[in-house]
Amino acid sequence: MSSKDGRATSYQEVLKEGLQGLYDDDSILMQDGAPCHRSRSTLMHLDNQKNCLMADWPPLSPDLNIIENVWLY
Repeated sequence: MSSKDGRATSYQEVLKEGLQGLYDDDSILMQDGAPCHRSRSTLMHLDNQKNCLMADWPPLSPDLNIIENVWLY
């Protein structure tokens, strides 16, 4: 197993143990372009869990990242 596969597996465990109970059928999961987020195994995992994935996340989009406004203060 490569380190990239290990990170994807670890990320999937985080989703299973900590986050997936928070999502329902109307939820959208937004991720960035990290390799573990876009790996084939992670995308298959999310598809199997019936999560709605926002696939076209614009890079460096401050209008979608509310924390960017916090840094002004």
